[in-house]
Amino acid sequence: MRKSVLLLSVLLGASGCRHAPELEVRKDRAPLERRVALPSSLKGVRWVAVPEFIDTGFLEAPEKPYRVYAFCDLDAPSAKATGGKSVLLPATVARAILPASVTAAAHAKGQKLEVAGGEPTEAVTARTKEVAVIAAVRVDQGLVLELFLSGGS
Repeated sequence: MRKSVLLLSVLLGASGCRHAPELEVRKDRAPLERRVALPSSLKGVRWVAVPEFIDTGFLEAPEKPYRVYAFCDLDAPSAKATGGKSVLLPATVARAILPASVTAAAHAKGQKLEVAGGEPTEAVTARTKEVAVIAAVRVDQGLVLELFLSGGS
């Protein structure tokens, strides 16, 4: 019995079960600008890339898709962003990249926050076929983006 417990412990330890990586908030524009056409009034950006699947270490995924969440600071804030658009962000992501006023106005939905706003004044479009613009929502101070990047981008 003791040997089987020891063997099971070794096997589980060797399987390489991994946890989701810590969020790394980035502020560099170039990786985003290569993938999507961002608004011309962009002042700055805060973004994170979140793996679509958590690597358990058991089998290597053939592709490594990501969700990218970004907050774009714009030169000219909108008067009042209306239009009934919204985007759901993981709460940890929202707190990491959004201004406090946007996070405070968001509605909690389980482990996510719903950020409501309006249509962007400029279209945000993908530059490559490996990128999909899931959401682009205008809020008072800027623009909230959700992108899906397939493994080839």
